[in-house]
Amino acid sequence: MASDKEGCGAAAGHAVVSLVGDKGEYPELPGPKTDATGNARSKGYHSVLDKTQLKMVAQQDAGFDQTKGFNVAGTVLQAHPNIVGFITLNDPMGLGAAAAIKAQGSKAISVGIDGGSDAVDAIKSGSSSFKASAAQPLTQQVHTPAVLVDQIVL
Repeated sequence: MASDKEGCGAAAGHAVVSLVGDKGEYPELPGPKTDATGNARSKGYHSVLDKTQLKMVAQQDAGFDQTKGFNVAGTVLQAHPNIVGFITLNDPMGLGAAAAIKAQGSKAISVGIDGGSDAVDAIKSGSSSFKASAAQPLTQQVHTPAVLVDQIVL
């Protein structure tokens, strides 16, 4: 069963709106433009955010890497100090953005995708600017093929 990459992006987009409201500026930290997963996740984010008054002010590749996420986010924050939140297409970039937010004393938030343990720990800490991570529900992924197999066998 394929992962619903666009659905994860949409879920993350809903988290952004829930956290910052429907107005303000945000940047997107994607990976390479040739990455199909990143493109699907971005499409999901935009399916939600483009229906709000949130305005994308920057879109810069951070290579799906935490250090690059930190560096890119720092540069973007300097150019756009009124950012309310970063949307990132994976957790490492989001965690890098959160570190840049902290380093620059910004009140922005960061949201990612994957639900990795480092991301969950950052969210649970309550002190990180990394506030949400969308992840494919594993139980649903396991259950659906099991149901389909059950239907074929019967």
